[in-house]
Amino acid sequence: MDINIKDIIKNDGKLTEGVYTITGVSGLLVTLVPSGSGYVFELREENYKSAQDFKLESLGGDVWRIVPVDAEKYCFDIAGCSDKDGAKLICYQKNNTNAQKFKIEKDGDAFRIKTGASSYKKYIKSAGTLSQTSAKDDSTLWSFHMI
Repeated sequence: MDINIKDIIKNDGKLTEGVYTITGVSGLLVTLVPSGSGYVFELREENYKSAQDFKLESLGGDVWRIVPVDAEKYCFDIAGCSDKDGAKLICYQKNNTNAQKFKIEKDGDAFRIKTGASSYKKYIKSAGTLSQTSAKDDSTLWSFHMI
């Protein structure tokens, strides 16, 4: 069920804890995909399956961990905790490093996901390869729809 973005934002313009689908500017959703002995994240068409559901867990202040509902031992992670452009967004076991911390800031009717690996100076791309970039353009806009 999609909820209007205004219904899921607190008065201060931030998301609340809960389960969401996360949609990139391309209209594709972040999807948890089995790969070998683990998982990867890919952008895929909406399939109404729980592999596209993610839990926002507050780590205090405005810092979040983003956890796939189907694999709660894992979360979003910037590979190698790199601060470089092009560093891949991977699915990795929770370890509480900066690679797994994100700030989600409102930007108009959308959001940008800032990476802890870059000291919150870079963003996750929402089109093409899921990776980190310093570009603050349309390719880093996301929408969150509460389940």
